[in-house]
Amino acid sequence: MKIGRGQIEEIKIENLNGNIVFMNGNSDMTLYPLTKCNKSTNNKISCENVKADIGYYLNAMDDTKKTLIKCDSETHCVIETPPTGYYLNKNYNQNNNKIIKCSGTCEIIAENINYISSFS
Repeated sequence: MKIGRGQIEEIKIENLNGNIVFMNGNSDMTLYPLTKCNKSTNNKISCENVKADIGYYLNAMDDTKKTLIKCDSETHCVIETPPTGYYLNKNYNQNNNKIIKCSGTCEIIAENINYISSFS
């Protein structure tokens, strides 16, 4: 499935677990800067362009896993290479996957650790 204006990006169904987020490349990106996709239990993918929550998201279009999407308002997000650290994942499921750890590459880690939140 190709998504985004002028992008040649592909999401492989077998690699899609839960929700993913990437920058919206369509004409409504100034209102809805992110695109969220998920796979249902019957393997159908649904995507929608959404407003952002302030914070960080894993960048699903970065195969190197070196970048995050940083949103400082509901309509403004940028892709950045973050410094080593822990970030609150704004794309989490209820009680799971709330922490992103970045140290060269970024990954979601278990949430059962103590942390202090900061947003710069």
